[in-house]
Amino acid sequence: MWIVVILGIIIGFAGVIFNKGLLNIHYFYDLPVFRNQYMRIAFALCMAGLLGYVFPEVLGGGNDLVNSLYTLPLSLKLFAGLLIGKFLFTLVSYGCGVPGGFFLPMLVLGALTGGITGIVFVQLGLISSYYLSNIVVISMAAFFAASVQSPVTGTILIMEMTSSYEHLLVLCTASLVALVVAQLCQGEPIYEALLQRNLAKNKPVLSSEERRNLLELTVSSGSQADGKYIGRIAWPAHTVIVDVKRGSGDIIPDDDTCLRAGDYLYVLTDSVEGAESIRNIVEKTKS
Repeated sequence: MWIVVILGIIIGFAGVIFNKGLLNIHYFYDLPVFRNQYMRIAFALCMAGLLGYVFPEVLGGGNDLVNSLYTLPLSLKLFAGLLIGKFLFTLVSYGCGVPGGFFLPMLVLGALTGGITGIVFVQLGLISSYYLSNIVVISMAAFFAASVQSPVTGTILIMEMTSSYEHLLVLCTASLVALVVAQLCQGEPIYEALLQRNLAKNKPVLSSEERRNLLELTVSSGSQADGKYIGRIAWPAHTVIVDVKRGSGDIIPDDDTCLRAGDYLYVLTDSVEGAESIRNIVEKTKS
């Protein structure tokens, strides 16, 4: 079981690095050389063409790569090359802005990280090479838990993908350890972090005419509004009296409505300055 804990720690750090890469790849594409979106896409296509010629295994979603891991020689250089190539190409392809995802590449990166860790364990004599496939499966769930920070979902997902429930305990253990490591490293859930960034980037900037402030004010005794008719009060521009609540009843306001101390006034305005002026009229007592 202690091997599973060590594996969870390693995968947890790997998941944090993956998230940092995805969240910061835009700095690379903000370089002056990428003058527009077309140049970003062209760069990603050139990278795909180059890798397709020299290292085609890292292209695509990666399901074929995961299925072939069990047939590859136990070479640290080979697995490390696959991991670095897959990691970099995932960042490049996702960061260029073309619609796509990273769900399956995320699982592939987990499998490759687990493969490297498993090979090290085998070379150190800690486990038999027979259990390398188990290490790969556990690492996929742990990587998902560290990146998405949803260990239960990751565990169930991997069990369904492998059609095996024999590794439930070790999957849960590795996923929880990876989650704890990610949170201790102040990692953010990748989907939530990307959503918040996109919402902040696409948040519309409203003009003063489009902004609205709804105020709930209480008419103070001795204020400028106390005992005055709504139509005779010098309200700021763009001010609408929405409702007046007196006791347990509501009064539909008009120019002939007389305000009294204790009335609840609901006012709509479009500026902070206007809201402050209304507050002075309604709540500030005359000196």
